[in-house]
Amino acid sequence: MSNKVLFQSKSGFNGFTFWLLMVVCAAALAFFIYRFNESPGLATGVIVFFVLLILLNSRDNIAVKEDHFEIINKRLLPVLSNTRKYTFDEIAEIEADLPLTRMRGIESVLFYRPMRRTVMNTIVITYKDGKKKTISPTIYRNDLQEAFKYIQHQSHIEIRVTGIK
Repeated sequence: MSNKVLFQSKSGFNGFTFWLLMVVCAAALAFFIYRFNESPGLATGVIVFFVLLILLNSRDNIAVKEDHFEIINKRLLPVLSNTRKYTFDEIAEIEADLPLTRMRGIESVLFYRPMRRTVMNTIVITYKDGKKKTISPTIYRNDLQEAFKYIQHQSHIEIRVTGIK
């Protein structure tokens, strides 16, 4: 089969809030570099924290292709980005708990970080050999539901979704 993309979500967290976080982190980083001589120990810890936050923060996508789907983690530095591939032929079922949904307006700015760390979408993939893999991508509920429609159409994998109110 070809690698034709049947569905690809938009990065759930690559919009305004992601770039706002990057600007805030860069400003904090600049502040602590500027104030480094006043408290080198504290400044070093805070600088390391913000550098890691900037480099490791990801914007996730899901892409459904003809014989597999991929979870794509895009990071600021492409060398730190990765893609995880899940082949339909190896999967028996997928269970998904999807409480994370898109926020609008000011709430997306105010609750971006706290919500992302406390309310996560969780997907449990059960393979035909009985092994299970749990992933928690930062992809909105609607995008995952749409991807699941394509996955079911292409593979007939049983998909159970919970966490929708």
